[in-house]
Amino acid sequence: MSPNAFKVWNCKRLRIGLKTPPSFVDTYRCADVKVFVLFVCHKVICELDKAQLEHESGRKPLPAESLQFLRVRARCCERFVTFVQTLSKAGLILTTAQRETARKAGREFLRNYVWMASACKASGVLLFSTRPKLHAIDHQVRRLWQSAENPFFHSCWMEEHLMGQVRKSVSGAHAASMLRTGMSRWILRVWQASRPKL
Repeated sequence: MSPNAFKVWNCKRLRIGLKTPPSFVDTYRCADVKVFVLFVCHKVICELDKAQLEHESGRKPLPAESLQFLRVRARCCERFVTFVQTLSKAGLILTTAQRETARKAGREFLRNYVWMASACKASGVLLFSTRPKLHAIDHQVRRLWQSAENPFFHSCWMEEHLMGQVRKSVSGAHAASMLRTGMSRWILRVWQASRPKL
């Protein structure tokens, strides 16, 4: 089992409850998220089942909006897991069935996620961020309509994150020395990241 499997999934590391939407970017990598998505999907479905059982028995009746939100959230997670697993198991060129499954799952995931983000924003709760990662997934789903190439083979979803890191490196530099300053800062960051921790 990989050492990533033992990472703690807690509120502090996910930045839940702060003044910005939660984020994986700072502490988790792509492989971690693939494992985490399965865990989240299982937990969300268990929570929905429990809420429906309590609602139907009359022990804890829920408002219709809350029950609908739980159902949409569970469907969103299921569709994202289907999207990721279909593309992860496929080869460089998708079969017609794989392409159709990924397209439908991706489109439904995006629709459900945007619905939840809108509902939360209307309530004044910051739980869902629509940029930049959701925007990148939208591009991948749209590409599946035009091409049978597996986006997991030719795309890196970290491109927008990389641009953010480059922006941090060159911010505050004079236009005449921006390239040299940016490269110097970038080399320093890479060196600091590769140093053994004491």
